[in-house]
Amino acid sequence: MIEQPIQPRVGIQIGIVRDPEFDYSFGGISAGRSRLTLVGRGVPEYFAETPEAPAVYLTRDEIGRPIVCPELDASGYENGGAYAILGDNIADLVPFYGAVPIHDRKR
Repeated sequence: MIEQPIQPRVGIQIGIVRDPEFDYSFGGISAGRSRLTLVGRGVPEYFAETPEAPAVYLTRDEIGRPIVCPELDASGYENGGAYAILGDNIADLVPFYGAVPIHDRKR
């Protein structure tokens, strides 16, 4: 059986804002990175995910606030002190632009 290569997910790159001196995510997807690749339904497809900018999803927490998470199901994740900077190029997905918590620390 021939294995097909896994296709990288494609989306837009977003910036990360966090404390420059300490990783509060304790090794989460935002640790040591300055960019992430936002993917998912409705997200424009411009950039493929890379190890330097891994894929994340825009989803909602338990009470409906927008968050960025490595999985669509954010259960078990919490904010590690980092925030994703979302521009107005995805205004249709989020009713505002600005900083959205990155939930990348496992509970």
